[in-house]
Amino acid sequence: GIDESWLDVTHTLHLFGGDAAALADILRGRIKKELGLTLSVGVSFNKVFAKLGSDYKKPDATTVISRENWRSLVWPLPVGDLLYVGGAARKLLRQYGVETIGQLASCRREMLETLMGKMGIQLHEYANGLDRERVRSRREAEPVKSVGNSTTFPQNLTTTREVRQGIAVLADSVATRLRRLGLYAGGVQVTVRDPAFHDRSRQRQFAAPTHLIRDLTESAMALTGELWQPPAPIRALAVTAIHLSPEDAAYEQVDLFSTDSLPKKERQEKLEAAMDRIRGKFGPDAIAFGASRPDKQEEDPLP
Repeated sequence: GIDESWLDVTHTLHLFGGDAAALADILRGRIKKELGLTLSVGVSFNKVFAKLGSDYKKPDATTVISRENWRSLVWPLPVGDLLYVGGAARKLLRQYGVETIGQLASCRREMLETLMGKMGIQLHEYANGLDRERVRSRREAEPVKSVGNSTTFPQNLTTTREVRQGIAVLADSVATRLRRLGLYAGGVQVTVRDPAFHDRSRQRQFAAPTHLIRDLTESAMALTGELWQPPAPIRALAVTAIHLSPEDAAYEQVDLFSTDSLPKKERQEKLEAAMDRIRGKFGPDAIAFGASRPDKQEEDPLP
């Protein structure tokens, strides 16, 4: 939040007397005296528990969650108090009898991964005090781990043609962002949501890293075919580029006996680079591939 921050004093605490709780009290006292604002501070050995401690007592307190007391202090708390456990996650966990952080910590990792994907594993680590994320400078950009886009359609999609249009629009957006960031994707993930809000996902690796709309579209369509058959309705779609690498680290192993695809790929690179230049000059809607354009004859075109 705009009124929150983390402060890592691991290697500087000796400059303030060596007592983190005392330093927190000094900060609270100065801010109250100089700005007239109250402050709650969490002192802990990782970011997640520091955040939890800052919310533990409000509006004006210091809470220490140490390596000695964290289980007795943290585990009885409602699971919703844990960072990143929002309303939807809390509701899902409650269906399986998980009401406290301690109950979350005692769950099997495999079960949480099945229920919540990678987020389930992350929350399990948080609940067990295993957060190792370092405090980053506000000037330091966090590495991009994936680039994705999703949309909920005004009407359910029921035909292959409609789904291809939706996938093409999303792949276009993702590929454009990859090129803008100077990144290549090593794989793609597709998520299909039905009208009952049930999500199903698949992912696959590329033979070579790419940032081309065509590659993302074709792979995403193939994955969608594994998850869906017409005329089953689709409410929403997501396309995400994964396993990212910078341009100078992306390469393609060339087969000396089969280079037929190289000229075609080079032409596609030039074509999409030209599209980027046109959009940069005339706006994002200035040009698009035909597959990503809604059929004008349809009464309810896709966005």
